[in-house]
Amino acid sequence: MLRLTIALAGCCGWLLMAQSVPDLQAAKAALAAAPENTTIVTFKNGRTLTAGKLRAILYTYPAAQQQAFWSDPKTFLDKWAVLVRLAELAEENKIDRESPTKDQLEQARTEILGQAEVNYQINQIPVEDPAIEQYYKANKEKYKTVTLEAIFVSFRGPAESSGRPEEEARQRAQQVLEKLRHGGDFKALVKEYSDDETSRAKDGVFGTFKPGDNIPDAIRAAIFKMAPGDISDVIRQQRGFYVFRTSGVTYQTMAEVRDQIFNDIRLKGFESWFEKVKDATQVTNMNPILTGGPR
Repeated sequence: MLRLTIALAGCCGWLLMAQSVPDLQAAKAALAAAPENTTIVTFKNGRTLTAGKLRAILYTYPAAQQQAFWSDPKTFLDKWAVLVRLAELAEENKIDRESPTKDQLEQARTEILGQAEVNYQINQIPVEDPAIEQYYKANKEKYKTVTLEAIFVSFRGPAESSGRPEEEARQRAQQVLEKLRHGGDFKALVKEYSDDETSRAKDGVFGTFKPGDNIPDAIRAAIFKMAPGDISDVIRQQRGFYVFRTSGVTYQTMAEVRDQIFNDIRLKGFESWFEKVKDATQVTNMNPILTGGPR
């Protein structure tokens, strides 16, 4: 069986019939501003594309394909026209009324409408300023940022012959911790003990982190409970032990995280609605044939 694949990559513009778009931003702005019924493209078979139709077509594609569209308008339009004509021929031959094509179309329609309903429900959830302020106050720790200094004591891996054994490294890190807790100078201890060359060169400055960052769980559990000046316990990681000191704790302002809160509130409202839909549609009885049991 011959399988025909037509990639729609590239497209558009009444002045965009060249192989590329010299002034991309101007072309995008021109298409966006064009009146709905403005003819953008005419094809050999007499078909035309208006600005409104072309904008609608582009909207259905993900960002990567839209970008490809703008890279080569004519190629996109040529391939799009072929695909549309093939679909018309399929309808003339009544292929859309026969299985498996009929079933595939029904399934595709179900999936598209299902996702459209999800988007509709999310967009219907009202989010007012008082709700955003209340959410921010109730979840302020989510917007905490912690600036850390670190001393890292490494140990050798199981297959390595050089470097410290893990137990020796643990004891060394514990010595660092005890010295810090008894007033030891952090920068001096960094120079003496730390094996992390990057932070060592900066007197132990390790970085600034937020709860949403990709951080190992053991480190996350420790650092976001710390106040400025606090020193962590010894924390084991894959290749060594850390001792952290918090040099600063701040919070993102409500203005900085407003969009994030807006989306979080909407998502929470949607999840509540979706759970009701899911609960009302679960399987209540299933023929054992589906699980390999007797009919």
